[in-house]
Amino acid sequence: MIKIFISLIIFFNFVFGSDLLIHSKVFTHILNYDRNLDKKIIDKEIKFIIIYNNALENDAKNLKNFILKKYKSIKNHPLNIVLIKENNVKKDLKDATAIYLFNLSDEILDFVINFATKNHILTFANKLEMLKRGVSIALSADRRVKPIINKKIIKKSDIQLNSTLLKVSKIYE
Repeated sequence: MIKIFISLIIFFNFVFGSDLLIHSKVFTHILNYDRNLDKKIIDKEIKFIIIYNNALENDAKNLKNFILKKYKSIKNHPLNIVLIKENNVKKDLKDATAIYLFNLSDEILDFVINFATKNHILTFANKLEMLKRGVSIALSADRRVKPIINKKIIKKSDIQLNSTLLKVSKIYE
């Protein structure tokens, strides 16, 4: 029984850890396809914010570490990754270039989506269901990993994405 339990823990850590690793590579790479990225850079750096709830603090830290292992900069701009607990969001979103969202309360998610939409900021999520709530991009977990772009939010946010990204992505409408 203990062997089965340990095997399950290892399996879930492997699977979820792999998801975070994939997210770190894909979402950071997608920033290159934002045609207006240079206009969103403040103090010569890209501020990538990761917002999480208390239960997912370790996952947020792991995502940050995965990103920093692979990317120190994007388009020659240093990458500054900032972790924010959901209860501090309302005062700490200033100067965000991009935002990654873990599971958040409805109130906080709505606040962040409204802020990002108004400020032309790409939002990424760890759950496909968050596309319905207004997140810009999530990843499909089908046979191949593909970005899923929320066309309505991208348009509403006035975000200009490179056509190459649109060609390799699924469109959520």
